[in-house]
Amino acid sequence: MDPDLSIRVRLPDGAEVELRGDQAGIERTLNELQGIVSKVYSAFHEMKPSQLSSNRSDNEPDVLEEYPTIERPSGSQDGILKILTTDWGKAKPRSWKEIHAGLSHNAVHLSGGSVTGALTLMLQAGKLRRVKLGDTYAYTLPLSAK
Repeated sequence: MDPDLSIRVRLPDGAEVELRGDQAGIERTLNELQGIVSKVYSAFHEMKPSQLSSNRSDNEPDVLEEYPTIERPSGSQDGILKILTTDWGKAKPRSWKEIHAGLSHNAVHLSGGSVTGALTLMLQAGKLRRVKLGDTYAYTLPLSAK
């Protein structure tokens, strides 16, 4: 009989999952860990389980989410507008990290400061709307543009 093992997994937002059992049981569970963590996470948060990644850091956006494809933008503000006018951008307000990742997915490589600076300028010009989601801000098109 295998001795009991205990493994604790902590997500970047502080949620935890603890596994206890014999080695064979732990190995089977680890193979299904993404699904288990996703179910636990969705039970405590109002977020789609498909957007959860158990191996991301606070500085990385969700890696399982599918980003839209956009045409080559003429600049940072144009890229942000193009990505937010897609169905993905209209589905819900997006954090600057999600916007940055969506742009990177489309080979528009900007620094984080360039993205946040462009978002601030667009917000001041009335091209975007900013909403508070939990402890962070997210950006969406103004109501008149939707």
